[in-house]
Amino acid sequence: MAEQTMTDQAAPLGTAAVPEDGTKARRHKDSRRIAGVALALTDLIMLQILLAIALGLRLALADLLPVIITTEIYRGVAIALMLMPLAWLAAGLYPGDGLPAPDRLRRRSLTTVIGFLLLASWDYVLQGHEWSRGLAAIAWLLALVVLPITEALMIGRLIRAGRWGRKVALYGSGHAVRDLSVRLRSDPALGFIPAVRLEDQASSVTGTDAGDDAGLPQMTVARARAQGIDTAIVCLAPSALDQAPALTWSLDFPRVLLRLEVDGLPSLSTRTRELGGRIGIEISRGMLEPRKRHTKRVLDHIIAVLALIPALPIIGLAALAVKIADPGPAFFVQERGGKSGRTIRVLKLRTMYRDADARLAAHLEADPAAAEEWRRFYKLKRDPRVLPVVGDILRRTSMDELPQLLNVLTGEMSVVGPRPFPAYHLAAFDEPFRRLRGSVRPGITGLWQVSVRSDGDLDAQQALDSFYIRNWSVWLDLVILGRTVGAVVRGGGAR
Repeated sequence: MAEQTMTDQAAPLGTAAVPEDGTKARRHKDSRRIAGVALALTDLIMLQILLAIALGLRLALADLLPVIITTEIYRGVAIALMLMPLAWLAAGLYPGDGLPAPDRLRRRSLTTVIGFLLLASWDYVLQGHEWSRGLAAIAWLLALVVLPITEALMIGRLIRAGRWGRKVALYGSGHAVRDLSVRLRSDPALGFIPAVRLEDQASSVTGTDAGDDAGLPQMTVARARAQGIDTAIVCLAPSALDQAPALTWSLDFPRVLLRLEVDGLPSLSTRTRELGGRIGIEISRGMLEPRKRHTKRVLDHIIAVLALIPALPIIGLAALAVKIADPGPAFFVQERGGKSGRTIRVLKLRTMYRDADARLAAHLEADPAAAEEWRRFYKLKRDPRVLPVVGDILRRTSMDELPQLLNVLTGEMSVVGPRPFPAYHLAAFDEPFRRLRGSVRPGITGLWQVSVRSDGDLDAQQALDSFYIRNWSVWLDLVILGRTVGAVVRGGGAR
């Protein structure tokens, strides 16, 4: 990547703004206000709906736990819940564009817990315990689970309506700007909309490769600011770090983000610190902290036990369907790579013919295009091994993976993690990546599955698995679980 150069003086602002810029600025501000109001109203409405559901559930338990909930008690809780959006506003969630999904979930969940505790303390200390504890507790639990889902659905609607996100100006070499622009556009929920590429009259940053900019219009800082853009993202090479002070002050934006063009460092789990007058970057490696590892294992067991209860009859019916489609064993055990390089026996519902290996070899030999597809993905869109109808349904809905909940309970796997690959698949990766993968337990679902699923080649698999391992947190796991449910419901991508 070409290095950025920048003098210690600010670059000339250049072309003056035009009247249309003011209209664009107002429209952009209005869109962000609409997004914030829409999210707040969604929370307000859902809180009242959840309170009504909580009332029904609490009254259903009245025979076991007698309770009297008067209109005054219900009204008091309902009014108190209307204060919760103020806490989420203070947490930066309205609209909250620019926050990664795990950070949004963390802020919302912690604020919800603290907010409900404060409301409960208010009731206990100042009101003499007027509210129903059961009613408030059920509403709190429902809010923790349901509100992140309704928030994600509303953000999706705002994206489709063109009302989500803040416009950002990008600065850097053509290759870096193009790469960042593509990544931001592929993740619209993040809320950074690449709008312009900033000119640099003092250097060759946009000189020889100006055409390599992902189609962004070039303009001056003054023109970008006149259009309501208040955030600039600077793509900075490690060799150009000494230019960061002059660069951040010369770009006249209220908010400047530095994107270091460095691979292999965590991005979700980093924090900045003041270290003797210099910026320190703190990297949290959750997988190495015993407390967090134990938390993950506890959550694994809780989720596996709760999921197995409804999954057992589904597994039984699916096993029967497999035996009808192709007489033979309904389950399939395959040796795959586990933690620390150990081999584990992964349990699945059989979705292929019993002579699957022979069918695959014959197909690849007869079809060069299929052989190339197999080399890139280790999967086939039209796989001759898969049982018709039954196998397709099980794989598309991921129900063939349900028996692996038993692998989770035995400690061989985690609910969320890199998928366990066969030896031939792992051999296609380089040794450093295989060591990185071996540092964690494989999972039933993972970032790769909910991002590109079967459409991702080996490079995509390596990039997404590396990102997950380096940025792991409980919040990231919960986001992946939520997206897994959505992917399974849609049934898209798996093969």
